[in-house]
Amino acid sequence: NGKKRGGHEWRVVMLKAIIYAEFDNTEGPKIVYQSPDGYISAQNFDMISSYVITEPKLCHKVVTLDNCGHRILGYPVRIEN
Repeated sequence: NGKKRGGHEWRVVMLKAIIYAEFDNTEGPKIVYQSPDGYISAQNFDMISSYVITEPKLCHKVVTLDNCGHRILGYPVRIEN
């Protein structure tokens, strides 16, 4: 159940996993670290990787995605070179 504050409905959501992903020049997008281990399968990551490792216009912005029974909250950062 959500609570209203400032005209918006808020709800508490439990954090279930932390994932760190990066783009490797030879392997492409990949999960480098996740806890708990195996929370997102390689197949599911392939489906969402373009939202986790985004194009430059989405960098430094909060990105949310609902997919495969997961709500993913990300903050993509692009590191050049």
